[in-house]
Amino acid sequence: MQLEAVPEFSGTQEDTIQPTEFLKTVKRSFLQAGIQADDQKINNFELFLKSDSPAEEWYTATGSTKTKWVDLEKAFKTRFPNITKATKTRAELERELGELRIATEDLGKTEKYMGEDVYTHVIFAKKILDIAARAKIETTTSGLYTLRDKLPEVLREKVPENQKDWTTLCQALEGVEMSHIWEGVRKYNEKAASEARFQAELDSLKRRTANPPTNVFNSPTKAIREQLHQTMITQPTVNHTAANPFTSNTGGQGNLFSVPTARSSGTFPSTSARPQRAPVTDDEIKALKASIARYPIQPDTPDGLASYHEQLRTWKQTNGTYQPSKLTGFPLRPGGAPPGSNECYGCGKTGHLGRECVETNKLPAFEGKFRSICGSILRRPPAQVNHVSAEVDEFAWANTSTSAYQQSGNGEGPPAY
Repeated sequence: MQLEAVPEFSGTQEDTIQPTEFLKTVKRSFLQAGIQADDQKINNFELFLKSDSPAEEWYTATGSTKTKWVDLEKAFKTRFPNITKATKTRAELERELGELRIATEDLGKTEKYMGEDVYTHVIFAKKILDIAARAKIETTTSGLYTLRDKLPEVLREKVPENQKDWTTLCQALEGVEMSHIWEGVRKYNEKAASEARFQAELDSLKRRTANPPTNVFNSPTKAIREQLHQTMITQPTVNHTAANPFTSNTGGQGNLFSVPTARSSGTFPSTSARPQRAPVTDDEIKALKASIARYPIQPDTPDGLASYHEQLRTWKQTNGTYQPSKLTGFPLRPGGAPPGSNECYGCGKTGHLGRECVETNKLPAFEGKFRSICGSILRRPPAQVNHVSAEVDEFAWANTSTSAYQQSGNGEGPPAY
């Protein structure tokens, strides 16, 4: 017979065994080795004590002087009493009961319990009753309905609500037929698989919508489509007569000689439908600056990022998910340029225009919107000239196929009037 391994005992907090449990293992080893005499037990006891430890010091001073084993045991227990372990209160045990769960996927399986293969729902019932007994509520319904409502549907079908106490609840759980559990688990797995397939198809559809196939946009007509998309028609359509207006019977019906009348007064027809923007008022600028100051830009550091996230939470609590305005303000991402500093509204940095931005880490849409509001107010006066068209010759259009224009501006912002 293999002798039982006895762990060393030191009498300190480093021990992994209680003193009384240590004595039991020592006595079992004596029985296995056939040691029965008290003097042999007392002499061999020192072998199980750690060197240079409080336990060995005690044995040298006290234990070795004993002539009877029972006296050594008594003196040992007096010097090294058991440590009182923490005991859970009734409230803690009831809370533990309320948090117990068993998943549908685990039903119908077996686990080792007291050396035997036992179904998981039976082990679950045993665990429930053990905790209820330790809390001394096994004959009550305290907290019972909370746990019962969290059971998998296949168990709830066989465990009705009208349970007398925890004991009857556990008996009902153990009594659920395995055929019912297996059938319930099969239906649950089929439903879960169907939902997973549906979700996978939905995710695939979202990806295709967000990232359409490249061959659709790289078709032979891509260049034509892009050119048409960017083309702006700014000249009115002229209805030309097919015949020579000077040799026909009716003559020309156009306004060739009526244009100078308008030009002589210094008025040119506008080629843009945009209305003239009103000048910015001092109150408008003051209100905007107050909104900007409400959420100051944080430094690009871990602490700054944490403060920025808190600003976002505060803004949402105040404004919900409505678009920002000059009165609401909006938190600006750490490290970005001040608003209204001719920055890019896509990334928040200066040095390039929005159409030239190659940054992949774009600003939140709300921040880009607020920065554009700041730019339109803080940079509005004086009016920015973006696109000016003037004909070189008043009647050049009648002599050439392409009109000549002078163009100026930086390509940013609305056309000037």
